[in-house]
Formats: sequence, C-alpha cells, structure tokens
Amino acid sequence: MSPRHRSARAAAPSGWLLRPVVGLFGRLPFRWKFALLLAAFALPLLLLGAAAHLPLQRAAAGAAARAAGLEELEAVRALAAGVARHRGLMNGYLHGEEGFAGRIRAERRALARRCRETPPGGALEALCRRWRALLEGVGREGRGLP
Repeated sequence: MSPRHRSARAAAPSGWLLRPVVGLFGRLPFRWKFALLLAAFALPLLLLGAAAHLPLQRAAAGAAARAAGLEELEAVRALAAGVARHRGLMNGYLHGEEGFAGRIRAERRALARRCRETPPGGALEALCRRWRALLEGVGREGRGLP
C-alpha cells in the first residue's frame, strides 16, 4: 500500500464505524433493507412534522383564547351600556321626568335577564354582582323609586 493511501485511511477514522454496518446491510434481505431505509428517512420527517405542528397548535389555542376573551368583552360592553342607560333614566326620573318609570323597570328587567344568562366566573359575573348590590342599595334607601 502506498504511503498516500495509509494517510488517507488514518485521516478518515469513520471508516471503521461504517464498514461493519455496510457489511451487515449487504447481507440483509431486500425487505429488511427497505424497512430500515424507510425508518431512517421517516423518523426525521416525523420529528420535523411534530416540530412544525406544535407551534401551530399553540397558536390555534391562543387564537381561541383571544376569541373567547373578545366574546366576554362584548358581553361586558353590552351590560355596561345597559347600566349606563339605566343611570341616565334614573337621573331623568330624579329630575322630574315621571314618564321614565316604565322605561327604568324595563331596563332593570333586561339587565336582570342578562345577568341570569351569564356563565359563572369572569368579568361579566363580577359586573352583575356589583349591579345587584347597587339595586339592593337603591331598594333600601330609595323608597318610592321605580
């Protein structure tokens, strides 16, 4: 063997690792070769697919949570608008507009219905609790109010 070949063999120490694998692979039947190659290529593809799928799943869960939050904010906004209308009607009634009594009762019924339909937990339930406490306070102190 020439010195040049010996130095090439010494420079590539991985040959001693691959030689038994290549020899074993040469003796395997075709089905086993095909199955091993398929597994060797499918495993990295599966890992890459999982690595790509996890961030997408996390993003979808975040988008669903944001959508649920927006729905709750919309419900809070509607309830807060009803409370503001009720306050305006009460101010009008307290300043002498007797015709507001029926509208005040209707607004209270609508707000009570919205509060009954709210799911437990969240900002909407807290707002409904404050609304009920306000009505109880008005009921105790404001005799004769609608």
